[in-house]
Amino acid sequence: MATAKQTARALFRANRRLGYSWPYIEREGYRVDDIEIKPGVKNGTLSRFATSKGAWLPKDIEILKLLGLHHEKQPRPKSIWDMSAVELLQALKHRQPYQPTLTQKELREFVRACKAGARV
Repeated sequence: MATAKQTARALFRANRRLGYSWPYIEREGYRVDDIEIKPGVKNGTLSRFATSKGAWLPKDIEILKLLGLHHEKQPRPKSIWDMSAVELLQALKHRQPYQPTLTQKELREFVRACKAGARV
C-alpha cells in the first residue's frame, strides 16, 4: 500500500511531467506501479492533494478509498474469554482440522537437528 506522500508525488509527476490534466485524471483515473487513483475524485481535490505533497488529506473516507489511501481493517477474532457459551460451542463445532506443514519424516529430522544443535 502506497503512502499519501508517494501517491501525491505520483499525481504531481503525472500532471507536471507527463502532461495529464487534473480533469483527465478525474475522468480516467491514474495507475502507476502499486499506486492506483480511481476515477471520481474532483480535479480540485486532486490538485490540492498533489501540490501539498500529501500533507493535506480529504476527510471523506470515500475519496480516500478512491485515492487508494484507506483500507477497511479486519476485525480481530474474539478471545475465548470474550465469547459467550453459545459462541464458544459454535466455534468448537465448526473448527477446521489442523493441516501439518511438515511430513512426519521432516519433523523427525528437524527435532534431531535441534537436539544436535543444543548439545554443541
